[in-house]
Amino acid sequence: KWPANGLLYIHGRSFSCTYEFSDDSSYKSDNTEEWEKEKGCANVYVQGTYSKSLTIGSENEVIVNGNVYPTSVAGSLGSAPSGTTTLGLIATRFVRVYHPCTNSGNQPGFMESPWIYAAILSTAHSFIVDNYQCGEQMENLNVYGAIGQKFRGPVGTVNNSGYIKNYKYDGRLATDEPPYFLAPLKAGWRVARETAAAPG
Repeated sequence: KWPANGLLYIHGRSFSCTYEFSDDSSYKSDNTEEWEKEKGCANVYVQGTYSKSLTIGSENEVIVNGNVYPTSVAGSLGSAPSGTTTLGLIATRFVRVYHPCTNSGNQPGFMESPWIYAAILSTAHSFIVDNYQCGEQMENLNVYGAIGQKFRGPVGTVNNSGYIKNYKYDGRLATDEPPYFLAPLKAGWRVARETAAAPG
């Protein structure tokens, strides 16, 4: 059921989790071997449409494995969303775009020109494409929303593999943020260190 408060949070990373993604993971990621190791990792896979505002958070990783968009743009992906319905995707580690690939190229299940309508936030790592350096280029990675990340994550290589960025800011996010989304502009700031000029 849709959560009454608009927040879905996946937690409980257990000792049964034996897989840890990194941006230099081997081409074996995104296969059945990885899925088996991911059990208990508190990862969440996301795809589909939404008609109400929602925030999906993970103690570990959020993996987008299909188009994600509000019902207001159904049938016209790329158009501006209407209304106040927004989506937030927050991961402690990576927010990843699913891309199965091996040395022989893109594998079944890869997405050509996917659309992601969401405010995306990786609090400790990056927004990244799995195996971005593998296979043929898959046209555009379309994000209509906002992206916040600790480290800039790669999504492709120049004219070779992965995606070309097509990012559009959703101006509605300035006033209609997803439920319980971390709001940088409303966060409390404090002086952590102050350096004075040397006398003289």
